[in-house]
Amino acid sequence: MADADAARDVLVDSASDYLSQSGFFRLGAKSLSQAVRGEASRELLRVLARHDLASSFDLDSALGEVSDSRGRLRHQRWGVELVRRYFAPVIAHRRHTEINALVDAYVTSSVVADDIVGHVLRRSHRTVPAVRAGLAEQLGRLPARDSGAQDLVDLVLGLPGELSLADRAQLLQRLVLSTVGFTGVTLEWVVMLGIRHGYDTPAVRQEQVHRLVKEALRLYPTAWRLIRVAAADHDIAAARVSEGEHVLIGTHAIHRSAAVWDRPLDFRPSRWEQPTDDQRRSYLPFGKATACARRTASPSRPSNTSATSSSTVTGDTCGCAPASPTSAPSWPHLLAGPASPRHGTRALNRPPWLSLAFHVARSTSR
Repeated sequence: MADADAARDVLVDSASDYLSQSGFFRLGAKSLSQAVRGEASRELLRVLARHDLASSFDLDSALGEVSDSRGRLRHQRWGVELVRRYFAPVIAHRRHTEINALVDAYVTSSVVADDIVGHVLRRSHRTVPAVRAGLAEQLGRLPARDSGAQDLVDLVLGLPGELSLADRAQLLQRLVLSTVGFTGVTLEWVVMLGIRHGYDTPAVRQEQVHRLVKEALRLYPTAWRLIRVAAADHDIAAARVSEGEHVLIGTHAIHRSAAVWDRPLDFRPSRWEQPTDDQRRSYLPFGKATACARRTASPSRPSNTSATSSSTVTGDTCGCAPASPTSAPSWPHLLAGPASPRHGTRALNRPPWLSLAFHVARSTSR
């Protein structure tokens, strides 16, 4: 399916015709109950709100950790590793030493090697169950918190129902992938395109950065395709869909449709200065697309695993309304730390993310 209106019908208007599912909270192909997912989603937002990530994150230190001995950043890796460090307090508090080591092993051997680079590596797939077994063992040693969750570890430990330790470990892995994988890839695309098209200058304004991010997500959406399973026989876009059949939504194709986008393969952030209604409706980087559409949908049914993580990159997800600044950390603040002499100084009017962009520009030019 490569039609935006039909895609919206599947994702929002006729969502009841499809099996309820979640990329975050599922075990194998089976999602947790809608009630559990709803409460877990709300708790996840509370966990994010409990951490002042913008103040606690040391950009220069993190860049030093993800750079090689010559200060260079490795493509298809550094974004995920940087985001892993940014969200470290949210994923697992420092008291979880062994769990953090297992999370790092999972990110390096599986998230980067398979989901991000794009090859299927047998070794990475063998790592997943090994890490899951280790996480289950560590989770079994921790008591459930009496008060609200402080991190994702507390969140999965506090989920109600008859969940084994292996189940909770699997849920933690999915949340880690959702948090660092999609967001890290988006960060790399934004920085690379920003440098290539001249955004590494103090004259760039915040609204230009927002348009840059939107255009990067149009060309390279976090969810390039979505799948929904029909719960009953019904018609969609003049086609008959039978119960149990899979409906594939081609987000990548919708974002590059010449019927909607002028010169669709070109990188043109200026198109977001005055987007048309058709363009707003055809912008689906997070599955349910615009913030407007997601307000009408059930908050307990995330459309895909990128919704809570990568949507923080934009600050606003469609151009029609900004996301609430209290629901999740604003991504530009991730890069707001003071720049060291090694990475360059930052003018007062420079968008915060440019301190990273300048570092990447130097690294790739060596």
